[in-house]
Amino acid sequence: MLVTQKQFLERLDRHIAKHKNGYIESILAVCEEMGIDPEQAAKYLSKPIIEKIRAEGESINLLPTTAKLPI
Repeated sequence: MLVTQKQFLERLDRHIAKHKNGYIESILAVCEEMGIDPEQAAKYLSKPIIEKIRAEGESINLLPTTAKLPI
């Protein structure tokens, strides 16, 4: 099944809105629904989604916290 970035991101947005899951869990669920290997999902993600995944990973201690400038 050929999937475009637009199709993947639309399905991801619907899944997040419907199930109230985080991005990491929703991406894995959408990959399973669409028959996509999670390693291949990276090519469908936009820069803002990647930043949200990074922030989510840092908040649940999956990724090391990056330094942030005080505002």
